[in-house]
Amino acid sequence: PPLPPPSWAPPRGGALWRGASRSRPHPTRTLTELGMDSLRAVELLSHLDQDPTLAHLDLVHLLTQRLGELLDTLRSPPSDRTLATWRQDAKLDEDILPKRHEPSTGDSVLLTGATGFLGSHVAIELLERTDATVQCLVRGYDAKARLLQVLREHPGWQESWRGRIEVLVGDLDQTDLGLTPARLDEVASTLGAIYHCAAMVNWVYPYAALRQANVEGTRTLIRLACKASASLTYVSTLAACWSFGHDVMVDETSDPTQHMDGIHLEYVRSKAVAESLVRQAGSRGLRVAILRPGLIFSHAGTGAHRPGDFL
Repeated sequence: PPLPPPSWAPPRGGALWRGASRSRPHPTRTLTELGMDSLRAVELLSHLDQDPTLAHLDLVHLLTQRLGELLDTLRSPPSDRTLATWRQDAKLDEDILPKRHEPSTGDSVLLTGATGFLGSHVAIELLERTDATVQCLVRGYDAKARLLQVLREHPGWQESWRGRIEVLVGDLDQTDLGLTPARLDEVASTLGAIYHCAAMVNWVYPYAALRQANVEGTRTLIRLACKASASLTYVSTLAACWSFGHDVMVDETSDPTQHMDGIHLEYVRSKAVAESLVRQAGSRGLRVAILRPGLIFSHAGTGAHRPGDFL
């Protein structure tokens, strides 16, 4: 049977804590260890907002203490070792060069992030505006069925496009995207363009946990684009321009890695490093574009959105 809620749980929010620890909160224990997850956090915040008497809970004290510790960490300048890691990761390998100067004539495109909100709209645009075969990198079991389910939710979807969609079962978080060398060669042989919309988006993970997917995954895609002489469009984030403590004007050509010590979110740091890799590939002759969208929530024309997204 499920565990009863701890004595410090909200009176009307005991259901949030079924399966959680029986013990009272302690500053050295994480909320995850106490049974908290993202959905329970939203519910708990709702209870705290509705009932002012909950302001005296031990839990609130714990939350504010942990938040204070987090803010202190964010205010602390990165160590020399950390800065050295970022600088090293931001260097594009010398052997990553376009194989030929003329653009690829490949008739397929590779899209990452097609099951996401932005990526699914990019997939529809590619299917609608081009005749290209759209190869989508999708992770996990039953990848094509999940992809088609997402695309069919789009109001512009046409069932006749199904034959132009190919699924590459892989993962940015794995070496070489989780694909064999032979499979990568096969993809490169027909590749004309790459649209890299995917990322591991997490506001609390450390850089080390995001590095493989967001930095090394981008490096692999750059290498693939160079091999095929395909163009590469990289979707970054507007947050890459937010570096505290630096009174400078930024534009589309600005390199955020020049002010990494002022970027406090590890996710944004990983995107800034990836941007640098793409920019270096462009300087070597690869056709690249870097896009920095802001908050993406719903379609401007239809209002379509992901009900599960947290705004």
